[in-house]
Amino acid sequence: MEAALDTPMPAIENEQLSVDSPQNDGAAPAGNDAPERVSSNVQRIVRSSQVKDAVKRWHSNRCQACGLTIETPGGTYSEGAHVQALGRPHNGPDRTDNILCLCPNCHVKLDTGAIVIEDDLTVIENGVPAGSLRTHPRHTLSLECLRSHRERWRR
Repeated sequence: MEAALDTPMPAIENEQLSVDSPQNDGAAPAGNDAPERVSSNVQRIVRSSQVKDAVKRWHSNRCQACGLTIETPGGTYSEGAHVQALGRPHNGPDRTDNILCLCPNCHVKLDTGAIVIEDDLTVIENGVPAGSLRTHPRHTLSLECLRSHRERWRR
């Protein structure tokens, strides 16, 4: 079903106010017509796009957790998600055995602990078994990385 042409579509913002926020009085914030720019010096972890792309290719961009394939005009879309995070203090490896092919929703769930994966590849979503992780013969997973991720979120 398509939206009517005169129906405004809501903008997607990186920051969201909580429903309970005192700032959320129903009025839209003023914003800024000419946002200020500042220089910064940033260190970031250099990730291998080849490693991520191999995992996504093996799974044909189909989510290993929920099975969703996102079709776009440019082809299918998925995200390479590190099971054990690369940054401190987790210091996970940037290898195929630490990367899953996920849809954006499952990627967020993995990164926030809403999804964890058992050693037998059972996907646990919000404490409830939600099926088995899809696999591919070329794609093995590190049990150490899966365990590190579970330990992080099961405190």
